[in-house]
Parts: sequence; C-alpha cells; structure tokens
Amino acid sequence: MSGHQLTLARAFHVRLGEHCLRLLARRALRLQVKDLHRWQAHRDALVVANHVSYIDGPLLACISPHALTYAVTADFAKHPVWRRALDVLVRCGLGRYVPVDAASPFGMRKILRELHACRGAMVFPEGGITRDGLLGPLHPGAAIAAMRSGRVLLPVRIHGLERSVFGKVKRRRLTWLPPVTVEVGEPINPAGLNAQQLQARIAEALS
Repeated sequence: MSGHQLTLARAFHVRLGEHCLRLLARRALRLQVKDLHRWQAHRDALVVANHVSYIDGPLLACISPHALTYAVTADFAKHPVWRRALDVLVRCGLGRYVPVDAASPFGMRKILRELHACRGAMVFPEGGITRDGLLGPLHPGAAIAAMRSGRVLLPVRIHGLERSVFGKVKRRRLTWLPPVTVEVGEPINPAGLNAQQLQARIAEALS
C-alpha cells in the first residue's frame, strides 16, 4: 500500500471513529442539543461550560461541530482510565487536550496560543465538578483568555448529567445514563468589558 493510500485509510478510520462516537453519545444519553447553529458559526470561539460530571468533556467533544483544544485538570489527564478516554477522542479527530493546573500558568498559555491562532478552545471556568448541581465560583482564566485573544466566548449549559453516577451530587436516586440537554447560549463579545464584567456575563449565561 502506497503512502497516499495509507493516509486515505487512516483518514477514513478517523472519520468512522468520529461518526461512531457522535452517534453513541446521542443515542445512549437520549441527547437533545439546542441552538447548535451558534456553535457552528463560531469556529474560533472560546467555549465555556458548566461542569456537572466526569464525562462533560467527552460529551462536548462528540457534540462540537469543530475540533477544539480542551483544558483538563492535570489530575484528570493523569488518571489511567480518563487519560485513555481522552486519547481515544484525539485519535478519532474530535480534538486535543491540554492539562492545566491552577498553580501554574503554562496550561492556560497553551489555550491562549490556540485562540491567537484562530483555533477554538474549551474550558470549564468552575475548575471542578459541582457537588450540589449549582454553578460554583468561576476562575478568572477564561475571562482573561477571551480579553487577551479578543475571541468570542460561547457559553454552553449541560443539564442532566449531574443526576448520573458520573457526577458528584449526592442523591439517593442516581442513574447511569439520564436524558441530557445541552444548550448553546448567545455568544459573548469581550470587547469593551473589563474582567469583572466579563466574569459576571459568563456566570449569568451558565447559571
């Protein structure tokens, strides 16, 4: 098999894997996505989402119409199970991931470089999974990255997975795969806003 044929075969398997993962996510989670056209129109946006479960990132990678660079916590990236799941998403062409640490700026600097290069990125501004189902305090990294890059912020709200066994909300009745709704909000332009104002807009959009 020639080099060109190998490249075509590899591309076919990547596309097949991508299609299968997207289909599995939609069928298994009885997924409903609202206003996806907003995401389709903003390839280079910084996507921000509420964090309700361990599978939020893989779920959004399967939904996103564009391959993004995902900021994940260093502990998550080192976990033997979740690291393999992330590697599968990368091999299937659903995006890349960058480990980030609140004590080190290097991860967010990589996210900022992606945005400057007009490649979309995604962060969970809470920095951790909710324990009560409500939006927690936001870290300033997303607002700062949007202000420095000038990229639009695209808020995405996840509903349902907080009731799954992959979340951290302690309730008596949990389920493996509850119905999930993902809502894509109105884009937020950082122009003319200071960091505090932008933080407030993000919090309002994700609440």
